[in-house]
Amino acid sequence: MHLAISIGALIMAMPFLFMLITSVKDYSQVFQIPPTWTPHPIVWSNYPNAWQAVPFARGYFNSFYIAAIVVTSQLLTCSMAAYAFAKIRFPFRGILFILFLETLLIPY
Repeated sequence: MHLAISIGALIMAMPFLFMLITSVKDYSQVFQIPPTWTPHPIVWSNYPNAWQAVPFARGYFNSFYIAAIVVTSQLLTCSMAAYAFAKIRFPFRGILFILFLETLLIPY
């Protein structure tokens, strides 16, 4: 059983290993057919070039900004809805609660 799981894990890790090996290849070796597993020469300058090609700081800020807005608005609406469903008795409360939970369970 452990051997089968280990072989499966190795198969699942192969694309990640190929990506890491490809990241240190020269541009001409990346699109070579058939692909090679060993880069010759190893080009470490690909990493600084990638960080300088795109403004990563702006992307990180945008991701944090959007995530903060989504989390804050979800916390606000879910807290208010939870309080209303817990403390206020109104008609069709059970049906509305189920509908509200279903909208939270459906992925975007």
